Amino acid sequence: KKLMESTIQIAQKCSFSLDELTYEYPKELVPSEYTAYEWLSKLTRIGIEQRWPEGISEKAHKIIEHELRLIKSLNYEHYFLTVYDIVSFARKQKILCQGRGSAANSIVCYCLGITEVDPEKVEVLFERFLSKERNEPPDIDVDFENDRREEVIQYIYFKYGRERAGIVASITTYRSRSAIKDVGKALGLSDKLLDHLSKSIYWWGSNLEDQLSDAKLDYEDPTIKKSPSEVSTESYDLSLFVPPKYFLHKIFPSKSIL
Repeated sequence: KKLMESTIQIAQKCSFSLDELTYEYPKELVPSEYTAYEWLSKLTRIGIEQRWPEGISEKAHKIIEHELRLIKSLNYEHYFLTVYDIVSFARKQKILCQGRGSAANSIVCYCLGITEVDPEKVEVLFERFLSKERNEPPDIDVDFENDRREEVIQYIYFKYGRERAGIVASITTYRSRSAIKDVGKALGLSDKLLDHLSKSIYWWGSNLEDQLSDAKLDYEDPTIKKSPSEVSTESYDLSLFVPPKYFLHKIFPSKSIL
């Protein structure tokens, strides 16, 4: 009986929730006499003096204090310091760079030199970039000039080590509908015709003639003419679509065509 009671007591003390498994951003290097938040606040104050040498408005100052409090409460100060460090390196090396996207809603990013949107001239909404309610980490997009981007990448590898840094990329893959629409636009075909074609041709293959016929388009005619269903009032050279893969690879040589 005692063994059973002890087992129940231990089981009651054991609890687990998947919510406890959260990502913890790596600690950024800061001067030993500062915490990450204190260092971020100091850099922000330095930025205030540089951005507003004549003095900052009360409105902007309140927004900055609000942003800093929210950044601290969500433990994102290390992330901001990382982006600041990378951008600072680029600017010191005279590498063109520019923060963009929702980060432009942050006055702290403006003070850190990450973005260039003056909050005194436009209405910014910080919660579009970061908020407790969404419970999502911030995403600061920064573009670097293409010819010198490799220098920034190598700096990141040098500072953090290749075992702690990596490149992530996305690859666009074309399917029938998107391929037809993009190629057709490049060739100057009307939106009405492209919309009809993209909905009619459901795959590439030897039956392209049958598919065009089903779409009421004459495969043998040197032009795609106006169909009985009022597809288009213009005429187009059908050879632009035959063979489709050839033209797609000509126009999008770096894309994968499915």
